[in-house]
Amino acid sequence: MQTVFGSEFPFGAQHLHGIVQAHAAGHMAGINDMMEKLTAHRPESVAEFVERNRDAFK
Repeated sequence: MQTVFGSEFPFGAQHLHGIVQAHAAGHMAGINDMMEKLTAHRPESVAEFVERNRDAFK
């Protein structure tokens, strides 16, 4: 968690568990351009995030 987020994340496991459940249920399937508008970076898929942070998941 610290590798991915850059600091301690005390409720990280609980948060990721909720994200996984929401993702599996399709609650995160919506697509819009809000992330790119807010950050000037295109959003990445879960697969892209995991690949980019592969070492943190070992």
